[in-house]
Amino acid sequence: MSRRERKKQETRSAITEAARALFAERGYGATRTRDIAEAAGIATGTLFNYAPTKEDVVLLVWKARATALMESGLAAAAAHADPAYGVAALFGPIFCFYGEDLELGKVFLQQATYASATDPEMAALSEGFVARIGLILAPHAGLSALHAALNVFAAYHTVLTMLLGGRLSSPERATNMLRDLVRVQIHGWQT
Repeated sequence: MSRRERKKQETRSAITEAARALFAERGYGATRTRDIAEAAGIATGTLFNYAPTKEDVVLLVWKARATALMESGLAAAAAHADPAYGVAALFGPIFCFYGEDLELGKVFLQQATYASATDPEMAALSEGFVARIGLILAPHAGLSALHAALNVFAAYHTVLTMLLGGRLSSPERATNMLRDLVRVQIHGWQT
């Protein structure tokens, strides 16, 4: 990696960490882009080179956390022979991430959902994640693994909105509900 690329990575990391800390401390609504730039040790104009809006800053934070959670979750899922428990191991940490701050979780979900249409990196993350879920489910769902993965992802999204909307009291309850929904789907794969 060139010196310039390293510097860009460092700046992006500084922005991400500053925004994450400020969102946790002050909340999303009370955090200004100027505050994020100051906490990151950069000029506001530099921040806008990386993220033109506060919503884009949210996506930087989401991409960094979600990517790490997905990777660790995929590794945990591979350790389970039962696909329902594998899916629970995969998504449990993600529910915990969203559950840390439900209001910010709503912003994360909104930005992540709608950015996929215009952000090639987001589209690749989402589509790659679904494909990797399909690989986990392939031994159980056979040739329908991609359809099964899409159904699991839709169930995850539904359960996540229930968690963020206060209809589920904890990330653990969300994980258990998703596991139960996958169990129902497994029955369909086996018939």
